[in-house]
Amino acid sequence: MANDLANDRARPTRRAVTAGLLAAAAGPPFAALAQSSAPIDCHAHIFRRGLKLADVRRYAPDYDATVADYLRVLDENGITRGVLVQPSFLGTDNSFLLEGLSAAPTRLRGIAVVEPTATKEELAELDRKGAVGIRLNLVGLPIPRFDEAPWPALLKSVVDLGWQVEVHREAKDLEPIVAPLLRAGVTVVVDHFGRPDARLGVEDPGFRYLLTAGVQRRTFVKVSAAYRNGKDGVGEATALKAYPLLRDALGLDRLVWGSDWPHTQFEAVENYKKTRAFLDAMVPDAAEREAILSKNPAALFRFG
Repeated sequence: MANDLANDRARPTRRAVTAGLLAAAAGPPFAALAQSSAPIDCHAHIFRRGLKLADVRRYAPDYDATVADYLRVLDENGITRGVLVQPSFLGTDNSFLLEGLSAAPTRLRGIAVVEPTATKEELAELDRKGAVGIRLNLVGLPIPRFDEAPWPALLKSVVDLGWQVEVHREAKDLEPIVAPLLRAGVTVVVDHFGRPDARLGVEDPGFRYLLTAGVQRRTFVKVSAAYRNGKDGVGEATALKAYPLLRDALGLDRLVWGSDWPHTQFEAVENYKKTRAFLDAMVPDAAEREAILSKNPAALFRFG
């Protein structure tokens, strides 16, 4: 495994973990939490070996990425707060995610994965524990019929809570997912630049649809994980073209950034510092970067 990945996941001692968690919950430099300029990482995952895996999964890592590891990586990279997204290979058992949120409730928010039959009481309990939305990782899965039970009841509960629905799917299939979600009144957050096809880039018709989806001002996009949209630099080249198009079409205030730590399936070639540096290259204007890193996600993910 590459040295950068080893540095990202270096295992601290038990004493260091305890000290780190206490600091995360209380002490400086976390007084900066109240400042609008406090940077936020809007997309990361935690997991460990031995957890029960989803019956249907594309991949499962063979290493641990704990909340203590993540908080340490945030500190090393000058990031104040973070959003933990339930990984698809853990299915709808959000217990490890909730355990992570409880370790640093002022620093972390969560995006859960739930069954479409989840009740409003179940969602309210997740809300109390730091969740602010649900994720639909639909890569490789049938597209749901959002107008058929049990989806309307679930989406109404999401709207009532002021939550978001995070969507992960290739761009070619975004319209039949995003459009009905917007009609249901939810706030939609699209992962990873909308996942345009590597061969088509910003000319992907699904990406072009995404550019039109901001009329209702409830569509956000994570400018994250460019490397998932084409290897050998293709994804990054697409991101450089996609960013100004997304900014101009949806509005700067509808863009947020995520590290995608620990870069599952790309661990050998990606690391936190590299992904953070790419944001600087993509968004050279400091005021735009501050909006994407701080102001926009603070409101979207309900940080106080």
